[in-house]
Amino acid sequence: MTAYALAFGSLLLIGGRVADLIGRRAAILIGLAGFGLASALGGASVDLRMLIVARALQGVSGALLAPALLAVITTTFTDERERGKAFGIFGSVAIQEECSGMVQFLTAVTDQEYEGGIAADST
Repeated sequence: MTAYALAFGSLLLIGGRVADLIGRRAAILIGLAGFGLASALGGASVDLRMLIVARALQGVSGALLAPALLAVITTTFTDERERGKAFGIFGSVAIQEECSGMVQFLTAVTDQEYEGGIAADST
């Protein structure tokens, strides 16, 4: 289980409620800004702990962003066929984002020196 999945999954309902309280537009803007900052933190991470914290922050931001975006799609696309296409595009982008996050995590983990599956001491 990743830090992203734990934060995202556990805060998704709360994110939807917060989006209802502060408005969809504000929730989307805050979620995008938070996700961008967390991504920059992940890109600048110097160790695995920092990367895990960045992924958790991405999950928190995503939990605010996803319900607001789904609500906007639902209210914007009134035709069933168009709404279905919009949800399909949203789903494919969400899956692509999750995969790219896992690649970032695995790259950081495998970037260390390993000997026989156990991390080697580089000192």
